[in-house]
Amino acid sequence: MKSFRSILLLLLSAVILIVTCSCGDVSNVKITESESQIYTEQEINSAVKTAKNYFRQNFSGCKLLTIGYAGDDSGEEAAEWAKTYEADKAIILISDFEVDSSGGDGSLEPSSTYTDWKWILVKDNNGLWRHATHGYG
Repeated sequence: MKSFRSILLLLLSAVILIVTCSCGDVSNVKITESESQIYTEQEINSAVKTAKNYFRQNFSGCKLLTIGYAGDDSGEEAAEWAKTYEADKAIILISDFEVDSSGGDGSLEPSSTYTDWKWILVKDNNGLWRHATHGYG
């Protein structure tokens, strides 16, 4: 009986931890669409998914509003990022997000909205996108 109670208590603790997780909110994000001569639709969608996962895991107290490909005009900048990170390809995404009153992890302006936030993702041929960096500029 003690063993059953211990397991039940452990499971309940895990559920409480998951429910109270302070993760970034990506539940209602609007994906902005744009066509590309550089990337396939699948590559863009995969990059967006990678950025959303990063946001969810690392932007507690924040809500992702929009995200999408920055457009083919960003191709030269993306090529430079690929060189910087010694990758075969890079892509630039742009997003808008809200920050709650806590300021996220403390590095963001509390109760504010960030617009045109860049996400730089890189990958090697036939590999998966991985987060390289993010921010302005």
